[in-house]
Amino acid sequence: MKSCQHQTIILFDKKEAVSEMFSQFKIFNSCSFFAVMKPFGNETTPELLFFPIEGMTTVLDFPNKGSSDLELLDELDK
Repeated sequence: MKSCQHQTIILFDKKEAVSEMFSQFKIFNSCSFFAVMKPFGNETTPELLFFPIEGMTTVLDFPNKGSSDLELLDELDK
């Protein structure tokens, strides 16, 4: 089975976007079989990489079952 991956960043002041993403999973009867969420801030040090914006990055992997999963990815982009 092939899979799709969706990556995004959710700004800390837009936390409600996480629950909106989960609502879309329910609407499209789908779920992510692998998810990673990492917070990033504006701290910079010479030893560490930094992220250019404060927020939570998300990486979601989905089974690619066809057009409904592609529609889900389009909705998540919104």
